[in-house]
Amino acid sequence: MSLTQQNAVALDTTFQGRVQQSVIRAATQVAGEDWVTAGHSGSKAGKRHVLAVKILSTPNQLLQTFYRAVAYAEGDVADQGTILDADIDTAVDSFWDDVAGVMFGE
Repeated sequence: MSLTQQNAVALDTTFQGRVQQSVIRAATQVAGEDWVTAGHSGSKAGKRHVLAVKILSTPNQLLQTFYRAVAYAEGDVADQGTILDADIDTAVDSFWDDVAGVMFGE
């Protein structure tokens, strides 16, 4: 998908609504995670939790990042209607740590 097409998908209000619901789902799950979850250092868990709280309290400040990241992740899809909800969920989950600022190896 061209950059113009990615931008069009990211700006589509139906797509944004779908991504927003996926992000809120992920934030709810992350906010409830046990901080000693296997594979999460204290720093990583903290960053993930802070992002979850920010999303749940003031979602609009961070949603643009997820709209663009998910549109990019979906590759060659010019119509948001062809993107499966499960694919949006997978993209949100895969970008969560990046948006939270978790560094490689944390």
